[in-house]
Amino acid sequence: KHMVLAPAECSFSAMHSLIDTGGEALKKTAENNDSGSKFISRIDYTSLVEKYRRDGNLSAAYDLLQSLQDKNIWLPVPVFKNLLAAAGEKKDTKLSCRAFKMMLVQAGTPLNSDCYLNLARAFIDTDDCVHLLSLLKEVSEASLPCRLIVINRTILAFAESRQIHKVLMILEKMREWECKPDVITYNSVLDILGRAGLVNEMLSLLSSMKEDCDVSLNIITYNTVLNGMRKACRFDMCLVLYEEMVQCGIEPDLLSYTAVIDSLGRSGNTKEALRLFDEMKQRVIRPSVYVYRALIDCLKKSGEFNRALQVSDELKNTSALDLAEPDKMIIKVYKMYWWMILRVYDQSRKVCITTGEVKHMVLAPAECSFSAMHSLIDTGGEALKKTAENSDSGSKFVSRIDYTSLVEKYRRDGNLSAAYDLLQSLQNKNIWLPVPVFKNLLAAAGEKKDTKLSCRAFKMMLVQAGTPLSSDCYLNLARAFINADDCVHLLSLLKEVSESSLPCRLIVINRTILAFAESRQVDKVLKIFEKMREWECKPDVITYNSVLDTLGRAGLVNEMLRLFSSMKEVSDVSLNIITYNTVLNGMRKACRFDMCLVLYEEMVQCGIEPDLLSYTAVIDSLGRSGNTKEALRLFHEMKQRVIRPSVYVYRALIDCLKKSGEFNRALQVSDELKNTSALDLA
Repeated sequence: KHMVLAPAECSFSAMHSLIDTGGEALKKTAENNDSGSKFISRIDYTSLVEKYRRDGNLSAAYDLLQSLQDKNIWLPVPVFKNLLAAAGEKKDTKLSCRAFKMMLVQAGTPLNSDCYLNLARAFIDTDDCVHLLSLLKEVSEASLPCRLIVINRTILAFAESRQIHKVLMILEKMREWECKPDVITYNSVLDILGRAGLVNEMLSLLSSMKEDCDVSLNIITYNTVLNGMRKACRFDMCLVLYEEMVQCGIEPDLLSYTAVIDSLGRSGNTKEALRLFDEMKQRVIRPSVYVYRALIDCLKKSGEFNRALQVSDELKNTSALDLAEPDKMIIKVYKMYWWMILRVYDQSRKVCITTGEVKHMVLAPAECSFSAMHSLIDTGGEALKKTAENSDSGSKFVSRIDYTSLVEKYRRDGNLSAAYDLLQSLQNKNIWLPVPVFKNLLAAAGEKKDTKLSCRAFKMMLVQAGTPLSSDCYLNLARAFINADDCVHLLSLLKEVSESSLPCRLIVINRTILAFAESRQVDKVLKIFEKMREWECKPDVITYNSVLDTLGRAGLVNEMLRLFSSMKEVSDVSLNIITYNTVLNGMRKACRFDMCLVLYEEMVQCGIEPDLLSYTAVIDSLGRSGNTKEALRLFHEMKQRVIRPSVYVYRALIDCLKKSGEFNRALQVSDELKNTSALDLA
């Protein structure tokens, strides 16, 4: 698959001369190869395709790739990417679609975002979408499992390049094709219409979504429309949409409240804005600075200066932990990982439905009303705490908001043990509060350096989630141990995880190691690693790579080499490219240049193909040790492998040549860097 047949008399060195003179004979070799020929590396054909591309002869490059592909001969993915990028730059729509299809056939996956953007770039100055629609129709009718993802990501790419009419054209055609639009498709198009200020078209599309029985509206749908209405100053629609969303059983999030509170404030409806502000805090949705500012401005405009001052003081007295991340960051995440967020969201919704409403509702005595609950919280919440401890199956339902508020009150007052005890008593009765409550408790325990409570809160979260949790949870756990030498609670927690039936137990331990490495607690990382060898859940290659990286960052190169040697003796662990790159970087940073070339050669002998990081580390170390000849050889080798050098590699090579007195060669490399386009740099 990765070797190309060529006639016996055509040697390796002869191939390069053919490439220099145009490569026609090499092209004919690809077209007329036979089974009796000798093997020649794919590097030669790759070089010829790259030469055609650099010369601007894109059709010849495509024809050669097509003839090779017809014979099941596949060149590296970067070759196709470079051709697609060049076709996009030239605005060659037909060739862009062909190159994109060729990549899709080879990869069988949705490809990365720059491929879609390069495809979209080709259509910027044209209204003719025949080739595009033909390509997408073919994808729609294909047996690819990812066909809908491919079409959705194409829509996103055209949206990024502001080609609204083409996005709408694709959506219209999708309704006729075999692969129908899903909620992600609709959400993407709604977002595009909102950004363009086409609010009437947006509302029309939202209405058609409701009529489509195969599509279920979700939080992203409503947030997108709410933001579109707010930006277009259609404040009257925002509250209507919000109420419709709540009636549909969709729980609003920070983005929902931000859009509605801002629109209500700007329309002068301060009473409703304040009500929603209080409601979002009761739901333990932390307001952002933007929400506070919108509310303060709204109160000032309506002449309620005392109330505005109260909200302003509340903002000043609110700690960073109780404020949400900047709204722009959240919107960026929605934009970048739209389809991923949606799938995770849908899965979480399914879990909520299957586990039953009792998971999200708290039992309380019949005489204890909703309003009474809030007065209990204001006066200390002891009665509410007793309610949780003495609940019975004959009680009425009360929202989990009340218990959440009490836990949050304990946390703000610094009474973390009381907050934990209440959570524990609720959890013992299979009553679960929202994840942010546990996160806030863990963060507060980490800040107080309470190791025991941090481990307990972490375990509680793990039991509830059953997944490896987000990175900030692990970092908060690690933060608690920064000033402590006692790791009894930590090792006890991880041993319990190791012996559990969690499918993600190894991921949990590995991510804990990474968090402790991030906070420079090398001794604790090594303690966990040593104990893992005794536990049921043994270290894997990710564990070893994490510990190697920790040792390298700390400059403990001898310990790193010892661990690297011990890895080779473990039968269940296979060394990979990350292992070698980690050790290579460790050696380079510690100025152990003698070891870098040895490790590189060992890696190649093991059949592991070096990447950009490998070449960067070795070329830099060879240059700094004065071995310019070997550095230049590896530099040419990486280009033959179609691994684009970075600016850092060029600079390392230029510095090395200058130091060795090879000024002419240094000037040549410098000129090569200047003449290299951004597309040809890593």
